[in-house]
Amino acid sequence: MSARPSTIWCCLLRQVIDQGESLNGPLAALNDRQLRSVVIAIIDEPGADWSVEHLAELAYLSVSAFAERCLKKTGLTPKKLVDQLRLQRARMLLNGSQLPLDLIAEQLGYQSATAFSRFFKKYAGLSPADYRQNYHP
Repeated sequence: MSARPSTIWCCLLRQVIDQGESLNGPLAALNDRQLRSVVIAIIDEPGADWSVEHLAELAYLSVSAFAERCLKKTGLTPKKLVDQLRLQRARMLLNGSQLPLDLIAEQLGYQSATAFSRFFKKYAGLSPADYRQNYHP
């Protein structure tokens, strides 16, 4: 299939939204017109420098209004929203590829495999290498 993974994600998520399924966490933002563009942008380019100012700009909201809306709709701060979306991409890359950790780290915006590994272990509870070994098909 030639479609980019983010395009596939967006199509699948659109089906979920159209079917009226309830979403929570980062995906709950897809039910909000102003937050949807933010989530799609992060999915498309997880390694970008996602400051809260940039995210608010994408949502056409002030920083404070964006942070409040993000927390209300997703239960996550803007930083945690970015972290959760990066974590999902990391899981996808660890499961669906044999890319070395330094390349995965680079794609997700981390300066090193060590920084990425700390991030991943913090949120997933195990190292990327252990995750890949335990969950890779």
